[in-house]
Amino acid sequence: MVVTDIFTPGIGGIEGIKLVREARPDTHIIAMSRGWDGMTAANSDLAARKIGANAFLKKPFKIEDLQSALP
Repeated sequence: MVVTDIFTPGIGGIEGIKLVREARPDTHIIAMSRGWDGMTAANSDLAARKIGANAFLKKPFKIEDLQSALP
């Protein structure tokens, strides 16, 4: 399982999700974001799921939200 923020320094979460999907297609991926630079959390959710995330968490989130996103 991978839990990643969509907006991270360096490679970035979107690119990271793509790389994980290519290398390990069966990996469960949970993306998270609060949004950034004009991209809302809702748009981040759509982008993450479009490229392969299984679940999305809007930051800040509660432990119960994370638990419900687990496989």
